[in-house]
Amino acid sequence: MKSMKSWRWGPLMLAIAFLAIAPIAAAAITPESDVLLPWFEIDLEHQEIGLETSFSVVNASPSSVQTRVTVYTNWGIPVLEVPLAFERTEAKTIDLRAWIQKGVLPHRTLTPTELAHLQAALTGKPSPVDQLYYGSAFQEGLAVGYVVAQTLGDRPDSLWGDTYSVDAAANYFEAETLTALTHGLKGDCKRHGIRFVNEDRLYEGAELIIWSGRRFQPSATPTPAGAKMKVTIGVYDQTGHHVQDCHRELIAVEPLQVCHLDITPPIGWLDVKTEDPTVIIAHLHSTTQASAELHSYCLNENLTLAGPSITIEKTINGNDADRPGVTFTVGDEVEFEYHVTNNGTVGLSPVTVTDDTGLDVTCPKRSLDPGESMVCTAHTIAEGCLRINVGTANGTAPDGAHVGATDAAYYEGLYAPALTLEMLVNDNEANQPPGPYVNAGDPLHWTFVVTNSGNARVESIIVSKKKGEPASCPKTALDPGESMTCTAESLAAQGQQHEVGSASGSDPCGGAVVATDPAYYFGRPNAPDIEIKKFAGESDADTPPGPTVAVGTTIQWRFIVTNTGNVPLQGIVVVDDQGITPTCPKTTLEPGESMTCTASSPALPCQRSNTATVTGTASDRERTVTAHDSAHYFGEGHPALALELKLNGDPADEPP
Repeated sequence: MKSMKSWRWGPLMLAIAFLAIAPIAAAAITPESDVLLPWFEIDLEHQEIGLETSFSVVNASPSSVQTRVTVYTNWGIPVLEVPLAFERTEAKTIDLRAWIQKGVLPHRTLTPTELAHLQAALTGKPSPVDQLYYGSAFQEGLAVGYVVAQTLGDRPDSLWGDTYSVDAAANYFEAETLTALTHGLKGDCKRHGIRFVNEDRLYEGAELIIWSGRRFQPSATPTPAGAKMKVTIGVYDQTGHHVQDCHRELIAVEPLQVCHLDITPPIGWLDVKTEDPTVIIAHLHSTTQASAELHSYCLNENLTLAGPSITIEKTINGNDADRPGVTFTVGDEVEFEYHVTNNGTVGLSPVTVTDDTGLDVTCPKRSLDPGESMVCTAHTIAEGCLRINVGTANGTAPDGAHVGATDAAYYEGLYAPALTLEMLVNDNEANQPPGPYVNAGDPLHWTFVVTNSGNARVESIIVSKKKGEPASCPKTALDPGESMTCTAESLAAQGQQHEVGSASGSDPCGGAVVATDPAYYFGRPNAPDIEIKKFAGESDADTPPGPTVAVGTTIQWRFIVTNTGNVPLQGIVVVDDQGITPTCPKTTLEPGESMTCTASSPALPCQRSNTATVTGTASDRERTVTAHDSAHYFGEGHPALALELKLNGDPADEPP
C-alpha cells in the first residue's frame, strides 16, 4: 500500500516529470468508447475512513448513452457489472466504497451472499460461494482491482473521466485522468519509458502499476492457473548507462514496488518491455514534498539505445525454460545454456556469467563486441520438484560503467510416487460383496497393508476407513518398496456393508499420494435362537415307534441343547412332559455353543412318547427363546395265564 502523503507541487515534481529520452510530441487525450481505471484500493476494515478510490465518467456526446461499468479483480476476472445511463453531456461520480464495502449500487443493493463473494474476490480470499480464488491478496483488508466503463449499442467514442484516491485521516489525496482505451480492452504500447526515484530521503513506496488486461480463471489455490505476462525492465541511470535488467511475470494488473526490483542507482529511468500491450502508471510518493501519478511514455519497440547494454537468456537442454519450465526424471543430467548478448554500442570486457546455485559456468570468451553473442554452459543432475536457477551476466564498458542482466530458468524433477493398499476385514480379502458373514454387534478387526510402490519417499501417511477413525500405524513415512501394517477395530453393523480404506501422504514435492481399497461384509441380524435334540439311549427317536425296550428297563435320556442364534443365552432350563427331571452342566451358552443334559427313567409298556422343552433368555434379558423335541420308544412285555385244576381240593393232574 502506498504511503499517505499530501499533494503539493514543488520544483522537485517538475524534475520528476522530465524523461531522459528523445522528445515525443504531446497528444491530447480524446474521448473513447472505453475508459480504464487501472488500479483501485478500498480499505474494507474501516467505515467511512481509510484509503478509498472513486472516479468520475463524463458523456461527451450530445446524445444519451447506455454504458456498462465492470469491476475486475487483479486476475482480470469480472466480478461486478453495473448498468449506467448517461444523459447528453452528463457526468457521474462512482463511489467504489459504497459499491464494494456496502453493496449499494445505483440500481439495487447486493444480497449478503453477493457482497461476501465480491469482497472475498477483491481481497484475495476464497469465495464463500464456491471456495475458489478470484484474485491475489495485496494487503489484509484491502480490496484491489481495476474498472472499465464501456459504451453499449453502436459503441460511441464519448467517455472521458478522472479518478481520485483519498485518505482523509492520513491527509492523503491523489488524482489522475482515466486511461482511454480503443474499443475494448486493447492497449497499443508494449514498450514504455518511465522515470524512477529510489532514494529514501526523497521518496518511499514508489511503485509501478502495470495493467495488461489479461484474464485468468478462478482457482482452487491462491496462485492463478495459466501463463503470466513476461516483463523485462531495463534500468538506466541518469547518465544513460544501462545498469541492469529485471525480469518479472505478472498477473492482469499488478503493482511493482521499485525498491523490490533491487535497482542499484537511486535515480534514473526504466525501459519496460511487455509481452502484451499495457498501461503503466508510476505512483511517486514524497516523504516531504508531493505525491503524484505519472503515465509512462510509449517508446518505439525497435529503438536501440546508445551505450553499454547486455542481455542474457537462460535455456535448459536447448529449451526455453521460462515458467512452467522443462521436466526431467529425477537423476537425469541437466545442461544449462546462458545466451549472452552485447546489445549495446560499446564493447564489454570482462564479461562474466554466474548462476545463483553456485554451478560452475563455462564461457568461450571473456569479452563481447557490440552485437556479439556467446553461449555459456553449466551442468547438474536433476533434483526433485520445481527448481529455479537464475543466471546473471555482468559486463564492464571501456569507461568503467557496469551493466548486468539476469534470467531465470525453471525445471521440474519428476518423481513417480505411489502407494498401494490392501484392506482386510477379520483377515479376509473382501474386495467383492457380500464378504464375510458376521453377527451384527460383533467386533471387527481391520488390517491395512500399505506399500510404497513408487520411486520416492512418501511422508505424512494417514490410513483410515471411510466410516471410522484413522488406523493405528507403526510409522508415518515409507521409503520406496517399504511396507507397513496398520490396524483398526470397530463393531459390525447389520446388513450388507461397504467400506473404503484409504492411505494418503505427500511426496517430496508436497504433492498428494493416495491409494484406496474396498472391503465388504454382511452383518447378520442380532437374533437369539435355541435348539434341543432328545435321544432315547443312542437313538434319535423323532418318529414312532422308536427303539423297543423291555418293560422296566432303565432308559438313559440325552438332551443336546445348542445356541443357534448370534447372541449369548442365559437362564437355560430343560423340562420333560413325563415328569423326568433333566440335569444340565450349565445354564448359559454362547452363540454356536452346545451342551448335553441327561436323565433316566424306567421303561413303561406299550408305545410311549416324551417331549422335551428348552427355554433361554437373550443377553439383553428382554427376549426368550423356546424349542421342543420328542422321543419315542416301545415298552415290550411277555403276557401269560396259569391254571391249576383241583378236585375236591386236591390236584388231579395224574390218573386215576
